[in-house]
Amino acid sequence: MRQQTRIAIVGYGIAGVSAAIHLRSLGLDITHFERRPAPGARGAGMILHPAAQRLLQPLGVLKAAQQEGVPIRRIRARTADGHDLFSLDYDDIAKGASSLGIQRAALHRILAAVDSGIAEVQTGIDICSLDTKQGVLRDTSGQQYGPFDLVLIADGVHSRLRALFDSNRRQQPLSTSAALVGVLPAPKALAKNTLRQVYDPTRHVSVWPVATNPVDRTATLAFAINLTPKETQHVDTLPPWQDWLTAAYPGFGALLRDLPPDSDSPRVVTYREVQCRHWVNGRAVLIGDAAHAMSPLLGAGAQFAIEDAEQLARSIARRNDIRAAADDFARTRARQLTPFQRASRWLTPLFMSSNRALATGRDQLFRRLANSALSRTLLRRVLS
Repeated sequence: MRQQTRIAIVGYGIAGVSAAIHLRSLGLDITHFERRPAPGARGAGMILHPAAQRLLQPLGVLKAAQQEGVPIRRIRARTADGHDLFSLDYDDIAKGASSLGIQRAALHRILAAVDSGIAEVQTGIDICSLDTKQGVLRDTSGQQYGPFDLVLIADGVHSRLRALFDSNRRQQPLSTSAALVGVLPAPKALAKNTLRQVYDPTRHVSVWPVATNPVDRTATLAFAINLTPKETQHVDTLPPWQDWLTAAYPGFGALLRDLPPDSDSPRVVTYREVQCRHWVNGRAVLIGDAAHAMSPLLGAGAQFAIEDAEQLARSIARRNDIRAAADDFARTRARQLTPFQRASRWLTPLFMSSNRALATGRDQLFRRLANSALSRTLLRRVLS
């Protein structure tokens, strides 16, 4: 019966390609749509915690990801004037544990390389609507596709199709935070296995290693500088991003002055906090950021997307009815993700804030929470 089950996946990001790999392993008939001209992923750097790395093993890509990325063994956070806010060695969570810094495009490429159906992905197809009762999709040119027994909506944090679930929507603000992100060669003083964060009253800067050149062993760092949603509309009038980065990490000064003129420029990304009452509507089910977009504060977006794909395959494998499997998946994942969604929703306005008054309280709270039992428990759940 499952071999005759037709499944459509909309979106070929981390969630979409992971779902395709898992579901094809069950012998299911997959039709995949991607609006971009070619499969790929945008973004700068990301962090895969130990739990996320374990999820790569059944996908067959753990070794490739570890070869591409850089181990991160510690996290350090301080204020701009040098006061320590938070310090964590992964050994404190689990002996020998480490996260993995890697570029988003690299992880996507590694996953796509083991997707046996990548050549059949229908690219340049912008799906704009669907009939959730019939499982029929329509693109912007009016072309229809289907019917499908199940449609996976994996079109990301800024999902257009999620808006079709208005009756099921709890929260879908335009954006709650934003950042300027990029990748640069790493000064030797910063090219170590550490995620570094600096907070000042209006800005939050993070840098971490994401790759090592196999030829000359030079390192590459990703960086993220928080912006307000309003600032993203006038980013050209803001102070040079090089000044923010150098103020946080003086070691970048000479490097940034010597960058060649054709170096890649950083880009702006915006984030949303989305919490849906129901992830299933008829024959359609939301997965990945389309279902539960959070801020990057917890650094677990890719992990949650890959977990979705694995759990969906598990639910389908143990259920004879595809609809019952979708319901089982949604209930399971909503329950598992609720604590993280709450933490993200409450902590993001504080830790990503550019408000000076909030910053003072944030720094005091950060110091108190850093070694609390509650924060350590949450860290273990995310990092271990």
